[in-house]
Amino acid sequence: MYSEPGTETSIHMLDKVLQEAAKEEEKSGDEIAAIFLLGDLCRHGLAVDPGTSPTNWPTMKITMQLAIESIVAAFPKVPILPVIGNNDVEYHDQAPTAEQKTDYYTDLWEIWFESVPANAHIAANDDIRQTFMEGGYYKYDLTDDIIVLGLNGMYPFYENYADKAMSDQMIEWVGDTLTQNKGKKFITLTHVYFGNNFY
Repeated sequence: MYSEPGTETSIHMLDKVLQEAAKEEEKSGDEIAAIFLLGDLCRHGLAVDPGTSPTNWPTMKITMQLAIESIVAAFPKVPILPVIGNNDVEYHDQAPTAEQKTDYYTDLWEIWFESVPANAHIAANDDIRQTFMEGGYYKYDLTDDIIVLGLNGMYPFYENYADKAMSDQMIEWVGDTLTQNKGKKFITLTHVYFGNNFY
């Protein structure tokens, strides 16, 4: 049995589902352009409440790395485009503070982009790295006319109202990106949609 009702998905179940999906892709002859991960690679309860010490961050990083490795094993040539879920942060529902964000976004960058062979072109892109390291969001050109916006839904989340500047900066960046790319299509990825628990 791969999992039981009421439990989190096991790594064995994830591997099985991904391998079956890879077989279906091969049978169909269709190529997957990208895999979107819409957050919560970590199970509920790993992200601790603010002020809790120590945190489960080392275990959370391993959890995310294992999930990414499973995807890479099934789809080694497909870019993976993740976004941050409210269970993927060190403190549940909390965007990292200014003091935490360099370490936090560096960890995610290494796991999500640098460790994925098909993401080498993303890891080498200074524009993507800059916005991701600043606030965990990015722009990826999926095709010549389709742009993916990977957004960090933690900043507009109500628990993070004290850092309105970061949320405003990301939302302004979205507006500028849309304005500068008229005529193109957009796919927007976010775990927590803007407006859910909005400050």
